[in-house]
Amino acid sequence: MKLRVFGSFVLLFLASVLLQGCFSDHSAHWHRIAFLNQPSADTLLEADHPLEHYEKEYGDYAAVFLSSEDTREHVGNLEDWEFFRTYKLRYIVLNPDEEWATTFRVTLNEEKYYLDSVYIHIVSPNGTVRQYGRESLKSEQDSDGETVYKFAYPDIEKGSIIEEGYVIAREVDGDWAQNSFEVPLQYSVPCERIHFQFIYPARWQLDFKKIKPKGSPRTESKLDKESNGKITSIMRENVPAWEDEPYSPYKAEVVEYLEFRVSEAYGGQRYIASAKSWSKETRWIRVNEDQLEDMDDDDDLIELSQKITSGKKSDFDKVDAIVSWVQENLEVGSCYRCEYDDVLDEGKGSWFMLNEIAISLMGHAGLEAEFVMLHSASDGYFDEDYISVFSQAYLPAVSVEADEEEMIVFPWIENLPAGLVPNHLQGQMGLYLRRGDIADLKETPPAKVSDNRIEEDYELTIDDEGLINVVEKKTFHGMSAYSIREALSKVKDSELEEVMEGLLTYDEGDVELKSHDIDNQKDYKKPLVITMKYSIDNLVTVTPEEVIFQTGGLFSPSSQKKYKVDTDKRLNPIRIYYDEEHIKRITINHPEEWNMQTKLKPIDYENLFGKLNASYKADNDKFVVEQTRYLKAADEPKDAIDALMKVTSRKSQLHIPTLIFSVALP
Repeated sequence: MKLRVFGSFVLLFLASVLLQGCFSDHSAHWHRIAFLNQPSADTLLEADHPLEHYEKEYGDYAAVFLSSEDTREHVGNLEDWEFFRTYKLRYIVLNPDEEWATTFRVTLNEEKYYLDSVYIHIVSPNGTVRQYGRESLKSEQDSDGETVYKFAYPDIEKGSIIEEGYVIAREVDGDWAQNSFEVPLQYSVPCERIHFQFIYPARWQLDFKKIKPKGSPRTESKLDKESNGKITSIMRENVPAWEDEPYSPYKAEVVEYLEFRVSEAYGGQRYIASAKSWSKETRWIRVNEDQLEDMDDDDDLIELSQKITSGKKSDFDKVDAIVSWVQENLEVGSCYRCEYDDVLDEGKGSWFMLNEIAISLMGHAGLEAEFVMLHSASDGYFDEDYISVFSQAYLPAVSVEADEEEMIVFPWIENLPAGLVPNHLQGQMGLYLRRGDIADLKETPPAKVSDNRIEEDYELTIDDEGLINVVEKKTFHGMSAYSIREALSKVKDSELEEVMEGLLTYDEGDVELKSHDIDNQKDYKKPLVITMKYSIDNLVTVTPEEVIFQTGGLFSPSSQKKYKVDTDKRLNPIRIYYDEEHIKRITINHPEEWNMQTKLKPIDYENLFGKLNASYKADNDKFVVEQTRYLKAADEPKDAIDALMKVTSRKSQLHIPTLIFSVALP
């Protein structure tokens, strides 16, 4: 996607400390530096290379960014100032059918920001120049209540060059404005030039997050004496596109970006500074000590805990019962200044309170539990020195000791069974919070292999004419079951058949889905079972002497991820976040006069990414196969892609492209 307004910025400086002081006027940056300069009506925008060059080098992309210029500027001091974002993007269109490449789109929260100015400048391949402004935009509200401004460009051709410019502003009067920023330095399409600058009062201090162990991208800073502003900037040239490849780290773990915040700000009579330790950063999160003590001594909570865990013998069963009770009886919702008894009465409260109630119930059941804030792999590298809950460890959970093992549970997430951890949180850093403002940082435990298991059973019946009837049953365990259930809950009845067709193993031959059944869809504690019945034609060739069965993806190690992978062009390192197991059991029923001629030996293969096992048994009218693929958590360079393909793709020993049968004469 094109760079637009970056989501919802963190606008509240909740982790700051407000002190009083008196400073001179030079703590302010009074004169705006960055402005939006619109090209004249006869300006012919040019690219560095002819269209043929971009088609040859980047023909797979809808567009190539020629330049991206982004400026964020604070003007004034802490008591009275304005914030501006001035952005300009120029790009050449290679695929006019791609909607995003021919549409202007900006999204913003108009309670805080307003669209100050806009220009759009388009040069067609024949040299025709068109200009548009704010009057051409249409606006609408999205599901989050934010305003979306957009404009579909008319008559865009391949080779058109488009330049978009806009300013988003905010007036601030005695309130703290945006202090945290995340700036991309790599996009999903190639970019020839990226320039970002942040302009702010010279006495302010910035704190940069490391995006890798070695540090953060290097910036340059200079002072603008006339305006008393400091300019911190970064520039990049010829930046390749980020590619979403299978078995890759999350985007924020591989792309280059800049993340920083204002750590100290001076102005007028005010001084604001960010927290200098994790304990101070998190002290606002916990329920106050008086309320915690009340929960310890509350007879109703003690009785409720006993009722929930009655008859539960193991620690796990007690945890499971408590988590389920909270999920089924309480929901995340606004409850202004609620105490825990209000939450229990009203059935809703913040996720802080829901977790605290679960911890209290666990404590009354003899379990040791504590509050934990988790880092997500989707947020990139965890920098222990960048003290910010909101950007690094903002997902709440509960850590509990059960049967001598630590479990991470999520009482506030509806229907997520105890013991399951979402993939992006497995084995990540956690901020463990205890009474007395003590915060420990440590890695959380990964899920067990049984939590990441998929079983597939296939019953194929091939008739004399080569038509195949298939009964395919997929059994999903753990997080895969939870994820598919959540996705299915959002599917309309009219769309369900199309979704089921997408789950079919076969994407070759003429496939006709005849029926589908979903078992345990509402019972989140049981495996999710999906059974599909379908027929396939044009995969079996029958002659008087032999039969050739083209198997499609039937014997591939995995049926869930259908990727076309060019190992020679691999860009990203290889990351597998958790162990997983994939089991296939295949029975092929065929006419008795067909005799298996394909010679297959048992497989027992292992490399750095995992193991493959397979056994084969041929009877008079039946061929039975059992396959197991065990994939190990791994972090390897991109050069190891060939080894990965040997346990995940059709390049593995498990894949059998064809089966040959001889035909016995009558």
